[in-house]
Amino acid sequence: KHYWSKVWMLAGTLDEIPEAGNYMLWEMARQPLVIVHGKDGVVRSFYNTCRHRGAPVVTEKFGTAEHGLVCGYHGWTYNHQGELVGMRDKRDFVDFDMECRSLYPVKTEMFGKLIFVNFNEDAPSLRDYMGPIYDELQEFQFQNLRLVDHYVWDLHCNWKIAMEANMEVYHVKSIHPQTVDPSLDYRGNV
Repeated sequence: KHYWSKVWMLAGTLDEIPEAGNYMLWEMARQPLVIVHGKDGVVRSFYNTCRHRGAPVVTEKFGTAEHGLVCGYHGWTYNHQGELVGMRDKRDFVDFDMECRSLYPVKTEMFGKLIFVNFNEDAPSLRDYMGPIYDELQEFQFQNLRLVDHYVWDLHCNWKIAMEANMEVYHVKSIHPQTVDPSLDYRGNV
């Protein structure tokens, strides 16, 4: 509530939703999001909540929605920009304004092929948030990397312990001599 809802979080990579119409369900922050690769090439995120009765718009972890996202509960359809574009039995909704029933967006930005989300509508841009690190990370050429595999570990420790271990590379020579050490010069990172 006080931290994760206000920071930029890595939600995935473009390799997970490479084609227009591809989507993924992201539930890592206890706020389910549907992240969509639009036909216009823009990646957008929305709360995975239909504006009719609050049912999830998507239930599969990954999928393709060529003609839009369709809520399985009552069939409301949203385009890749999150706009409500169709509903079953429209005659039952007299004087209904479809324009005010779009999916709720979540701030989304790309860094190379990496997809970042931020629940805070007033958050600074990803570039401003990262400060000078943004330019320093350009050397890793995230736009040229590709996802090979994906793992999730549940660690029984304070999240800061895991993060701090990954924020420094001084330990690489001792802990990862056969894997990371041969390809990473830890001396250049302080």
